[in-house]
Amino acid sequence: MAARDDLVVAQGYFGHVLYQYNVKTKKINKKELGTYKGHVSRNIFMDHRGHVYGIRARLASSQEAEGVYKLNGDRVRISLTELDTELREIHDWPLSDYEPSGDTGSHGITGFSEMLDGSIVFVTHSGALWRVRMDGRDSQLERLGWLNPLGKSYCASLFCPYGDRYVCGFVPQNGQFFWSVFDIRLSRSVLLPFDDASQKILTQKGLLVYGCETLDDNSNAYVVGWKVIERGNGPFIFRLRWE
Repeated sequence: MAARDDLVVAQGYFGHVLYQYNVKTKKINKKELGTYKGHVSRNIFMDHRGHVYGIRARLASSQEAEGVYKLNGDRVRISLTELDTELREIHDWPLSDYEPSGDTGSHGITGFSEMLDGSIVFVTHSGALWRVRMDGRDSQLERLGWLNPLGKSYCASLFCPYGDRYVCGFVPQNGQFFWSVFDIRLSRSVLLPFDDASQKILTQKGLLVYGCETLDDNSNAYVVGWKVIERGNGPFIFRLRWE
């Protein structure tokens, strides 16, 4: 889901259908972006103008090459689509290094974070890092690089604790987790180790956690998910503090 002012937008599975609800007028609007077989993007996001962004996956034409992947004998085009407050299409940018699958094995946009200048940085399941910038009434999409300095790496979180220059998230590496910090100004990232106590929390058996964007008034971040318990799956949450 995404929300801003009077607008709430939810993405429906499957098909990447966006449902927009105006809490003031009670009006409901919808737009189908479309997806490929069982592919699902975990997130959509919305900018300060109320424009919403989501993933579209469709069969590519023979003339299309950018953002196109071969899946199950098909040529599939992946793009980030921008819609205005009436869900009219503004942009449809092809995405490179997306690594899609025809099932729920790939998770699309796994994290995003809004910065003080209004731009939004997001990461896909491959670890590719992007930024949407607003230039007056128009938007621009730019590729920032890889969140993990080693290249492709799954990342299920993204935070911008100070609203400028640095975005970060935790990435798996050789059975452990590392904190990856990307410097937008220098276009590079570094891996920082967790202390033993934090590593123990993250590597618990049966733990699945993810999260982005959420900061409290003290800039603490919160990562949520679920953990296998005796009677099934139970909720799990932990707090991140910046020191």
